[in-house]
Amino acid sequence: MQGEVTDTQSKEVKSTDAQSKVSDTGLCTNFWKHHGKGVPSENPYVNEPGKREKPLYKNQFMSLFINEEVIETVRQMQPEPCMDVEGTNNTSMLLTDPLRHKYILQTLKDVVGVKKKALIPKENRVTQVVILGSGYDTTPVRKKAYPVKFFELDRAEVFKRKQRIYDDNNIEPNAIYIPLDYVKNNFIDALKEQGLDVTQPTYIIWEGNTMYLDKPSVIQVLNRIKEAFLTVYITFDYFSESLVNKRSGIPSADDITDKFSQAKAQFTNGYDDISILAEECGFRMIDNQTMAVFGKTLQVEENPHPLSENYSLCTLTPE
Repeated sequence: MQGEVTDTQSKEVKSTDAQSKVSDTGLCTNFWKHHGKGVPSENPYVNEPGKREKPLYKNQFMSLFINEEVIETVRQMQPEPCMDVEGTNNTSMLLTDPLRHKYILQTLKDVVGVKKKALIPKENRVTQVVILGSGYDTTPVRKKAYPVKFFELDRAEVFKRKQRIYDDNNIEPNAIYIPLDYVKNNFIDALKEQGLDVTQPTYIIWEGNTMYLDKPSVIQVLNRIKEAFLTVYITFDYFSESLVNKRSGIPSADDITDKFSQAKAQFTNGYDDISILAEECGFRMIDNQTMAVFGKTLQVEENPHPLSENYSLCTLTPE
């Protein structure tokens, strides 16, 4: 059934440290996405509210993964409220997680073709969605009405916890769970074994992963995607090199980088010019923008935290 951990587990090798890091911090980012989704005037992560009068999104499922243990971990990892550089409250950097989720939801809506004026030609609208390093993403549950098949890849223990919470709340996961280290293993073969059709248009969500991987691993993933699919779109987020290397001049950014590192979730990879990576792997850019620009476009934040200038979102498709 959808949501059940598949037989791929028997073929799984030990997960890379990177994939473990992504999944372990996923509950914290889920917390921040849940608490930062509200209207700007009531949003705890907005520094200077924009004119937007509605929430970034609605999601009643994220809260299912929040308990006292998660709250305590969040307390340890997020910065203490204080004024940061350029007159911004340092907790406003946490707005990047809900903004990232909003961007993915918008792009998903576009590539599926549910918008009235979709950017994707009808013949290229996706019928399959793959979430790499999915963690506690609840998008498949939220978007059951979409005419697509969802596949998620992550560690077996993540899916067991996720499935247990869904079962306790009588929720159908609406996704096929594949417990696999997608960096060490050929995830394309695993997906095909579970029914994915590489000849059909596909959307790949790669959220909150690239900063934990080394550059060769990122290139390997992109090359596998390009070689496998006839029509594919991929969205991922990435840090600047200066942010990863603590050269951004933003004290609170350095602080949270240290906290993630202490939690064994070290940021190791960033890009100052993502077009170089795209060109190297044979992709063209559909979209690329910083969190700061995206937040202003949505009229959420008038005075974005400086970290959001060093954190970007992009969507690519093969040349």
